[in-house]
Amino acid sequence: MQLYNDANHLIDRVSHLQTSHPAWTGADDIVKRLRSLADHVFESQLAIQRDGLMESLNEAEGFTAISEDVGLNKAEKAIGGVVHSLDTLSRVLKVSQ
Repeated sequence: MQLYNDANHLIDRVSHLQTSHPAWTGADDIVKRLRSLADHVFESQLAIQRDGLMESLNEAEGFTAISEDVGLNKAEKAIGGVVHSLDTLSRVLKVSQ
């Protein structure tokens, strides 16, 4: 997510410079490219995180065998992994509660 944050920071800085130097004609193109980069990086990170969460949930094997000790342990481990991942993501993304 650092690259996403950096790209957004650069967008702000380029926009500010464009206001200060109106003769600079290339700023709009730079902002457009940076915004495209930020969007791409953000979407890629979301896909990676989603895949990780789905992998954790798949370890529970559909929660079908939770009446047995082995199935219950797998389900608890999967849910614990998802909770841990979501907690970590909330800190990284600075989601307020």
